Amino acid sequence: MRFKGRSFQKISMFLKLGPLIISGLLFLFLLLIFGIWYRQHAAVLVFEDTNLEVAVLRQLDQEKGPVLRRKGDQIRSLNASNSQIQSLKGIEGLHALRELSLAHNQVTELESLMGLQELEVLDLSHNQVSDLTSIVSLKGLRQLVLDDNQIVDASVLARLENLERLSLAKNQLTGAWFLMGMSGLKRLDMSYNRIANLGGISKLTGLEALLLAGNRLMYLKGLDRLINLQYLDIGKNQVRSIKELQFLKQLRYLDLRHNQIASLTPIQYLLQMEELNGSYNAFKSLVPIQYMVRLRVCYMRGNGIKDVSVFRRLDQLQFLDLQYNQIQDVEPLSTLQQLEHLELSRNLIYDIEPMMGLSNLTQLHLNQNKIRYLPDMRALSSLQTLSLSHNIISNILPLSQLTQLSYLNLRANQVGSVDALAGLERLEWVSVARNRIEDISVFQGLTALRQLQVMDNRINQEDVAAQEIFGQLKARGVSVTY
Repeated sequence: MRFKGRSFQKISMFLKLGPLIISGLLFLFLLLIFGIWYRQHAAVLVFEDTNLEVAVLRQLDQEKGPVLRRKGDQIRSLNASNSQIQSLKGIEGLHALRELSLAHNQVTELESLMGLQELEVLDLSHNQVSDLTSIVSLKGLRQLVLDDNQIVDASVLARLENLERLSLAKNQLTGAWFLMGMSGLKRLDMSYNRIANLGGISKLTGLEALLLAGNRLMYLKGLDRLINLQYLDIGKNQVRSIKELQFLKQLRYLDLRHNQIASLTPIQYLLQMEELNGSYNAFKSLVPIQYMVRLRVCYMRGNGIKDVSVFRRLDQLQFLDLQYNQIQDVEPLSTLQQLEHLELSRNLIYDIEPMMGLSNLTQLHLNQNKIRYLPDMRALSSLQTLSLSHNIISNILPLSQLTQLSYLNLRANQVGSVDALAGLERLEWVSVARNRIEDISVFQGLTALRQLQVMDNRINQEDVAAQEIFGQLKARGVSVTY
């Protein structure tokens, strides 16, 4: 009886503990299965968009997946631009990222970026982003590029107090008041929006670069406070007066193109200026820029300018664009010995001899003037590009001295012979269209030639010799238009 009692107790205890034992074994089994799954899946990063995964694999120098989490942890910088990415899901696993470029994709949602707390530089330009809420948690951001998206309201960006560089160009913003507390900004680009005043921007006294081209500005009230500005672009607005600029003594770059400005007097003492673009305004005089002796680049297209004597003192100029004006006398430009690139097309120039001593010139453009004669050009020993189209030139013998020439445009002149080009062995691109040329044999000897335009001349299209020359040139890979 005692034996039976003990057996009964054991059976009874087993029946009581059995479910617990079975549950424990089942738990261990499930834990084992989970461990296997974790090793296979949680140890790798999964991306919803295969194009994003490809970009990550490329960064890791892997041909195919998977992307191991431990390798993802090593990525500090990722360039996934131009990758046709739509979804960012999975990118949150790259939590060590400091620099990320997603430019030129099709991204609309940014929630997956919230986990990238180490991020300092983010480029989302040329996407389809409209809601910026998700990126305001990225407190470490120093540089943010959001150009060419669908942003109407950017006010949430005010929370990113560490931003130093912000670009919101080509969006649909109408104001910038949200910026007024972002005192750390050094560079701001809000070009091509719908901004009509400087409210908010005028508070950013630490700004060194400000780009506001293509907006709706008429007045520059408050701009005088930004005394640390070195770079300012207010081109393509409706500005008439620039009186506020007189206080910006640190300016080195100024773009005023396509406005309605009549006077440059307010900027005459901005002596640090190195690059100035005043094209397409209504300037009555260029005299105010005569003190900008550090000027290296100057654009003054389309202002009806007649007198260029102001440039006589600006002997540091390397690039000068005076196209679309009414200039006749270019003698004052003869002192610009540092000049490398000179644009004088569409003026009233007939005498170019004063410029023949500019030995550093590499590009000279004189299309659509009144030039009849070419002077001695041997001093232009560095010239590589020469444009003389739409003039009344007949004799081009002086061109034989330009041994460095690679580009020559003589379209629409009165040239009868091109024999002078025989020794110009570096010529690659030549247009002598719309002239009076009969013999083109000289071009056979120009071994560097890649493109030739000879249409509308006096070449007999049925002439066997001419056809043979055209055939030989084409066989060499020359693109010939005749």
